[in-house]
Amino acid sequence: MIGPRTFRSPRIYLDGIKYNCHCRSFGSREGGGGFSEQGEGNADTDDNNNDNNNNKNHPYPNATVHRTGALANGARQYLLLPPYKDLQHVKMDPKIRIASIFVHRNLVFGARVHSEAANELEYPISTVCTPLLEYAVRDAGSEGLQPQARSTLFGLCAWVVDCLDGRQQSHVLERLEKGEVIEGEEAEGNTASIQLEAVRAIATGTPRPGHSVVGIGTFRDGQAPWELLAREFCEKQLSDECILYKRAGAALIGIDYLAEKKEDYIKSAGGSMARFMFL
Repeated sequence: MIGPRTFRSPRIYLDGIKYNCHCRSFGSREGGGGFSEQGEGNADTDDNNNDNNNNKNHPYPNATVHRTGALANGARQYLLLPPYKDLQHVKMDPKIRIASIFVHRNLVFGARVHSEAANELEYPISTVCTPLLEYAVRDAGSEGLQPQARSTLFGLCAWVVDCLDGRQQSHVLERLEKGEVIEGEEAEGNTASIQLEAVRAIATGTPRPGHSVVGIGTFRDGQAPWELLAREFCEKQLSDECILYKRAGAALIGIDYLAEKKEDYIKSAGGSMARFMFL
């Protein structure tokens, strides 16, 4: 696992306006400084030269951060782009994007690495997206609301299957296998065996015995244990997007069950996402 990075954030362009950023090492919320607007002719300052030196631990030390205006759904997107590229270049060639993240009101979400080269080198979201997150969190808290984040849990189903088959270990599944019912709003009248069957069906996509589909009843019976499994998945640091937010000082505050119902995400994470609060 790659450890936390320390670097000054790249210069940022907010809605096409260049800003020079005076930020301390990522993850520290103290003395962040804020944005001081610079004219287009003021790019090469001593601070920017220092940024280049302190940025060297980031895989893209010369990249720049850009923020779009409000999109159709009201969200704004932060993009990490190569030097000398801007949003107009993205319109012509979206492949130049290195990484991105979204902000809608006080919610940060959708951290993603786009660069094929970064993915081939296995640079994780938790490293590449750190400068984007710093500005996104400031944006999310700009109206006085406590910034939050919603993280994907890609790979949760595969991990649960590994636990069921004995290749990995889960305390939640151990409790179910011992006959302990996981308590929850939807757990009334369930037995541990019913919950375990529902969890297996969600994780594998295979209907329970006597059922023809993995339907709403299965997701209802499996909700209480699945939410605990999702928490366990986060706590074991098996989600790189979760790691990104936790390194920035966010705390896990809940699991949004069936937050995303797209078929591919249901297959990967059972539709669940993790919610964080930046403290």
